[in-house]
Amino acid sequence: MKLSVQELKHATRFTNPFFFSRENLKYLGDSMSNYRVKLTDCGTMWELIRKKPARFGDISSAFFSINDYEQVWPNLSSAKSTAKDVDLSFVLSLPKSMRCKNDNQKF
Repeated sequence: MKLSVQELKHATRFTNPFFFSRENLKYLGDSMSNYRVKLTDCGTMWELIRKKPARFGDISSAFFSINDYEQVWPNLSSAKSTAKDVDLSFVLSLPKSMRCKNDNQKF
């Protein structure tokens, strides 16, 4: 199963329209071509990966639910958004159906 960045943008236009907005990308010094999408190893989330750091050195990934394309992490209230501050303990707060079966699974 594959998903392109354009397809993810289209799928999130109602759940999170600001993420891929022209204003947001311009502010971050980012572009659509700087992203790629892959399915997480456990198959429950789409991972949006930056190929190169954006403005402010941000290279962190964003995770979207495979079912409804809601942004799972980082959520908009999250203060930690840079790669050096990434804390994946958010996985423990996810419903069991969205977690990987293997607790040692890396995201």
